[in-house]
Amino acid sequence: MERDPALIDLMLEVNLRGTARLAAACPRGLTSFLYAGTCEEYGDGPVPFREEQRERPVSPYSAAKAMATQLLLMLHRARGFPAVVARPFLTYGPGQDNGM
Repeated sequence: MERDPALIDLMLEVNLRGTARLAAACPRGLTSFLYAGTCEEYGDGPVPFREEQRERPVSPYSAAKAMATQLLLMLHRARGFPAVVARPFLTYGPGQDNGM
């Protein structure tokens, strides 16, 4: 991921505010909201990563994703919003290096 601090505003707009808008637009009675976090939220934290460890973002992208995760978890605790957060590791697809 790009680690240029110049991307802070863009990452906040897309990943934090975009997630907030999606959550706000959900209809009442929604049974689950799956949020695709990222392993980058753990950043340079100790490995192996553990679900209960604090996030340690290392880029504007990972910081904004960690904030969005915390926003959804807060909504879950405060209002029962049906948030589920997954942090996939080593995802890849067509056209990427087969060395993954």
